[in-house]
Amino acid sequence: MTKRIQRGQTVTLRKRIDKAWSLCDNLVTGAYRHIKPFYFYILLCIAYMFSTSGVIYNIINTPPPYGIERVGINETKPVFIANGMMTQYSTEGYVSGLLNLVAGVSLVLALVELRSKRCNGLLVCIYVFTFCASCLIQKRRFNKKTGM
Repeated sequence: MTKRIQRGQTVTLRKRIDKAWSLCDNLVTGAYRHIKPFYFYILLCIAYMFSTSGVIYNIINTPPPYGIERVGINETKPVFIANGMMTQYSTEGYVSGLLNLVAGVSLVLALVELRSKRCNGLLVCIYVFTFCASCLIQKRRFNKKTGM
């Protein structure tokens, strides 16, 4: 059987929720007052880069930063992109996260520049080129991993 909540209990629960909500609100506004928006944006970009680069995968599986491929009899070269879909080197993940960040930031900067009253066409071209270059590098990485 379920126990019914009395009217007085819902009032106290509502008060506790309101108190917790106001505490969270005060913490956020206090942090925003002390941290400049530019630094907050940089912190968000770093968090985005690390969340898309596979940090959790690197912590759990502890892959090596790079691999070694034999070229000749006594020659080797470093390899930074692992073959296969379920493997990655840690450097590959960090570079991939950085490329995702560069693509996103360059696209946002291009859109902001296009919306500005004094639009600089050269800057827009640089931002679009950076976006396309990072997308092409990611596509090449994907093709190498899938064998396409």
